[in-house]
Amino acid sequence: MKRKLLIVITTGFTKYGGLSGVVMNCLRQMDISEFKISIVSGNIPENDLLDECKDKGIEYIRICGRNRLPIKYMYQLKTVLKSYDIIHIHSNSATAAIELIAAKLAGVKLRIVQNHTEKCNHYIASCFFKPIFSKLYTHGIACSQKAGDWLFNDKNYQILNNSIDTEKYRFNGESRKRIRHQYGIDNNCICIGHVGKIYQPKNHKFLIDIFKDYHDFIHNSKLLLVGDGIMREEIEQYVEELGINDDVIFAGMKSNVNEYLSAFDMFAFPSLWEGMPLSVLEAQASGLPCFISNTIDKDIIVTDIVTMLPLDKGTRFWVEKLPKKIEKNREKYSDESILQLKANNYDSKVCANILKNLYSEITNKR
Repeated sequence: MKRKLLIVITTGFTKYGGLSGVVMNCLRQMDISEFKISIVSGNIPENDLLDECKDKGIEYIRICGRNRLPIKYMYQLKTVLKSYDIIHIHSNSATAAIELIAAKLAGVKLRIVQNHTEKCNHYIASCFFKPIFSKLYTHGIACSQKAGDWLFNDKNYQILNNSIDTEKYRFNGESRKRIRHQYGIDNNCICIGHVGKIYQPKNHKFLIDIFKDYHDFIHNSKLLLVGDGIMREEIEQYVEELGINDDVIFAGMKSNVNEYLSAFDMFAFPSLWEGMPLSVLEAQASGLPCFISNTIDKDIIVTDIVTMLPLDKGTRFWVEKLPKKIEKNREKYSDESILQLKANNYDSKVCANILKNLYSEITNKR
């Protein structure tokens, strides 16, 4: 008889979401024949994502919104959970106690929490829930030691790297030509790229300031931003105030991020905080020189094409470190980076096997 597993994505299930990306990267590569898997969240996902789940034999269950109606959300989740053996909660804080309470009340004995960051933007709420959280989870997983220590303290947890399909992000010269032509970026133009949600933790204003200083020095340059978010209008206005709106491209949400990475010449990522961001792993697989803030967990540096820089030294310091010419050996760097990512367990095939073995191990102990 198949064990029933319910995966909860607390931030919403969407093909553009960070947590959703981590989940789907593993499920795409996992042999799920031993399990009946469902995913639950409080939003309506894109049709192609739902179709992919259906083809894989994974059910999607929508309940009410977690943030909007938390009590109703907990009650509905408890009702769903009554027929499941395992709950696997993907979260960024101890507010996962909401899901753990529902699971405990539903009689679910195996309660896994997977943490994907080392800080959150609702710290007070997380502290409030921490005592309950610590008593209710049975298995902890973290994307890094820093993330694990932050949420699970000194309790046992297992590190499971955030992972990607490395081959998908291999540098592609044809994709590079197509994307650059689409946005009018000539062959000699230096394109600085960024992939991420446009909201406070990603530090877009600092990124814009970096580009402004860089553009003053290298006039034939563009900044290409892939992503969307609640601060997009504010950032667009800031770009206009600086007079660089002709050279900053807001591409919006894209499902073909791999092609955009091939179009970039470097990757700038000055986040205020992160866990193990998939976009930095993807950029490395594409062979891009990556310049990231030192607030990010150092474990993200899997290859030798990543440079970690401090935010407190200002934008001019960053500009000094950025390349002033286009790298001609992208294919070589991409090939080497993919080998390193695979060797260090950042490939989704490896992580899918690790997670499947964990599911099997803990269910067989019961």
